[in-house]
Amino acid sequence: MTGRTKKNRHRLPLDFPDELLSERYKNSQLKIVRTSVDYSTDQLLLMIRDNQINMSPLYQRRNRWDQKQKSRLIESLLLNIPIPPLFLYESDYGSYEVMDGRQRLEALHDFLSDSLRLKGLEYWTEIEGLTYSELPKVFQLGVRRRTVGAIILLAESDGRISAENDVRMILFERLNTGGVRLNPQELRNALYQGSFNSMIVELSAHSLFRKVWEIPQENDPKLLENSLYASMGDCDLVLRFFMIREVMLGIRSGSLRHLLDGCAKENQHLSQSELGQLRASFLNALEVAHNLFGATCFRLPNTGRLSKSLYDAVMVAIVLQPNRTPLPPAQVTSRLSEIANAPRGIQIVNGPDGFLDANRNPGTEYALLVGRANTPQAIRDRITLLSSIIYGNGNE
Repeated sequence: MTGRTKKNRHRLPLDFPDELLSERYKNSQLKIVRTSVDYSTDQLLLMIRDNQINMSPLYQRRNRWDQKQKSRLIESLLLNIPIPPLFLYESDYGSYEVMDGRQRLEALHDFLSDSLRLKGLEYWTEIEGLTYSELPKVFQLGVRRRTVGAIILLAESDGRISAENDVRMILFERLNTGGVRLNPQELRNALYQGSFNSMIVELSAHSLFRKVWEIPQENDPKLLENSLYASMGDCDLVLRFFMIREVMLGIRSGSLRHLLDGCAKENQHLSQSELGQLRASFLNALEVAHNLFGATCFRLPNTGRLSKSLYDAVMVAIVLQPNRTPLPPAQVTSRLSEIANAPRGIQIVNGPDGFLDANRNPGTEYALLVGRANTPQAIRDRITLLSSIIYGNGNE
């Protein structure tokens, strides 16, 4: 019997020999050259300004640190408290991508560039509210004398791992699991870079999309404070549209998480022609939806709350019927309100004349509308419901 435990042996195929397993292990190793360096804060500032450090490689998450978190880092430096090392990937000689530590670097850059006003300090409350240039000289020198450790990585991998994935993205994902965990969309953004992902990011920045979802426009200082933008929830919304469209067309099936992952991965390198068609379908659905609902677009009746479930159903109901003309906006919103205002437990269904009839059978149509069930079947049912609300049953 081999040295493997009974539990581990049970998880491997019975005919999987140890020799083959060992060979596979050897061939899958990441060969990484690692160097440790201590940089002064002055050096790091110059490297950022000279673009020697790429602060926003495509696989990076969006900035999450607020003014208070940045200030606490500066306070740690003033207290001479060591901060965790940076992880930098040497993409070219003397050029680096930030694997881990982007928020720390941005805090340093913002402070030393005088764009950060200290807030929420615990031990140095006397300098609360000051910028770098407003501090006494002893504090300025104290920050500039500090060093920050950096681990420089250069991957020279071969074998099955590098053949299937970009090594930088694997490193990024694994290094970041010890800090703020990447959410599913941030992981997809890291692992499935390509033309499709770039299009998703592009569409998430469209002015009408941001207007509907109340996301500040580009160059608005409040953009980074928006939770939907900061968490890449805007990109998740765009991806959901394409994924659910594929589900309705019978292209994809499975659990929602796997559906989204599969959509991002399998469409990773679409041609420009294919991207053009997808881009046009998304923007057309968005425009039709906005023309129908205006200021209440994707908002639940009565509450006025933005709803991802309603967004999914409206957008995909529109894209699946490109040759049909929607009912007048007033009629559509009236139908939607009728469902929202129906007594709970009464099912709203289409009567023989094609209009909504509230006197049929008990049901949970409102729960379907608001997305209390979010299974693939519930999504299909919700789209069917919204399709009847937007277009009627063909008898009108």
